[in-house]
Amino acid sequence: MGQNPGAAHPEKTRRRKKKVSIRLRFKLLALAWSVGLFGRLIVLVFQATGLVRVEGQRHLRGLLSQNKGFLVMHRHPSMRETVIIPLLFFPSFLWNPWRVPLSAPDERNYYRPWWCAFLRPAAIPVPRGNRDGEIRALRKMHRALKEGRRLVLAPEGGRTFKGEEFKYLLSSGDTRVLPAPDGGVDLSLAVIRRFKGGVQILCNNGTPILPVWVDSTRWRTRIVFGKPEVIPQGENTLEALEDMLLRTAPRLH
Repeated sequence: MGQNPGAAHPEKTRRRKKKVSIRLRFKLLALAWSVGLFGRLIVLVFQATGLVRVEGQRHLRGLLSQNKGFLVMHRHPSMRETVIIPLLFFPSFLWNPWRVPLSAPDERNYYRPWWCAFLRPAAIPVPRGNRDGEIRALRKMHRALKEGRRLVLAPEGGRTFKGEEFKYLLSSGDTRVLPAPDGGVDLSLAVIRRFKGGVQILCNNGTPILPVWVDSTRWRTRIVFGKPEVIPQGENTLEALEDMLLRTAPRLH
């Protein structure tokens, strides 16, 4: 009897996936021992000189000690924190490439350019403005979290000051939603840009969420890790995520 040609397809698929996995493993290790190691040393220098201030890092270390995926959700006032926060995972990723944190950069500006090529193994690009592409990216993020990966995400969908609608945390503890003011939003307040819809699908499976407040001035960056939480089933997830991040603002503590 002749061999069933379809029987070989699953085996070929498994071999192909194994080769891809091995290549990805080496790329992630190369990224960890180059950008991860030297980048963390640079951030340490910035911390020593007061240009970068990090608080509550014990909350990050607590999650890193567990062998499970989690979501880091941060405010996005500048571009600096998108580089600094993943480097704070050091040294957890030096020996295990699957612990290299994933990021979700804008596909057009921070994934396709040639100078981003060495960062691509640790990125899930988001094609902003392309609804189908954004949904595919969210599904990849959801799958990565289920596989135990760590994901760093700015759920505002861009830098904070570029929003059209903002949520403020008042001194009373209540929140208020307001449109963008004529003179631009004051980022020294406890304010965030309203989150992009869809991010809630990442949080409906018991995934721990680590909120990170970021304040950024011309030269200085302050990063505050809050307490990790899990969104209870049945809550308005998007509202709960926004409130969680707002209540991490250090001026309330």
